[in-house]
Amino acid sequence: MPVEDRYVRLVEGRSAGVLASAARGLLRAATPAWRLGLAIDQQRKRRGRRPLGRPTASIGNLSVGGTGKTPAVAWAVRRLLDAGHRPAVLTRGHGGDAQRPADEVLELRGMLRDAAPVIADPDRHAAAAAALAASPGLTCFVLDDGFQRLDVARDLDLVLVDASRTLASARLLPGGLLREPPAALTRADAVLLTRVDRAGPAATGETAAWVTRWHGRPPLASFAHRWSGVDAYPPAGAAPAIAGRRLYAAAGIGHPRAFAEQLAAAGAEVVGAARLADHHRPTAGGLARLHADARAAGADAVATTEKDRVKWAMLDPGPDALPVLVPRLRFEPVAGEAALLALLRERLPRPVDRPA
Repeated sequence: MPVEDRYVRLVEGRSAGVLASAARGLLRAATPAWRLGLAIDQQRKRRGRRPLGRPTASIGNLSVGGTGKTPAVAWAVRRLLDAGHRPAVLTRGHGGDAQRPADEVLELRGMLRDAAPVIADPDRHAAAAAALAASPGLTCFVLDDGFQRLDVARDLDLVLVDASRTLASARLLPGGLLREPPAALTRADAVLLTRVDRAGPAATGETAAWVTRWHGRPPLASFAHRWSGVDAYPPAGAAPAIAGRRLYAAAGIGHPRAFAEQLAAAGAEVVGAARLADHHRPTAGGLARLHADARAAGADAVATTEKDRVKWAMLDPGPDALPVLVPRLRFEPVAGEAALLALLRERLPRPVDRPA
């Protein structure tokens, strides 16, 4: 089990025993130091706050780990394209370099299929300048994971909260999973709940009440993470399916447990799982071992995410590799879509024509 997965279990209270309890106490005791460092960093960023040269929408979160930012960014970009914008995505590109782009960059480019450029640079101002130099006709920017980037002025601040995460982890790091105190939600223009399909009505209601308490308003919209189909690698003759399969789940995402549980809910027998580190960099040897482990567990296929598949595409797992199944993720509005689209149009209105 990756270190970050053990950490999540610990702070969520799912690790029991005297040692786990003592570890939680030590982590919480370190929270004041994190709070001080956070305050210094935020003050520095606020002093350098400036716009990017185009209307800007930020999509971010309050916590570490996956909340569904990548599909949310793709959804927002498509809605902006529908409104006549020419957007570009600015992302940090965590774990990538000039030779090998970060996994989120590859995933976003795959989702958007060249409909909008995706620029990776930790310096979002440099990324915006490069994007405008290459495409002066761009009309807006979408910041991926931009809530803590207080050095970037924006016209719309959207924050995602995962309704399926237990509120037991809603403490400031390192004693919890929050990058900032809950009161930081007051900076957001709107809060969106994600994974409400997995959370269920009771947990979604509890999370909505928590958001209302700290944000001052209820969540504006809620979204489900549903699968619209399955892709097989290598391609299968018949349409691939998850139901009835014996699958080995392999996911290097911020919330890997959700992936295995969703496979089971779709009718698969999950015979084993490899919980890969988020942003891990696979090797051909590691991929071959993963397939060997899947065979040993009795799997007839390996199931992974698109975020992981794009990193595996250039690697040879060897002659004994199993088929790989990749569910196609759909970020589906459940409630509040009209209100969210109205806010998007208000803050990033239909653009005037710009030179190409």
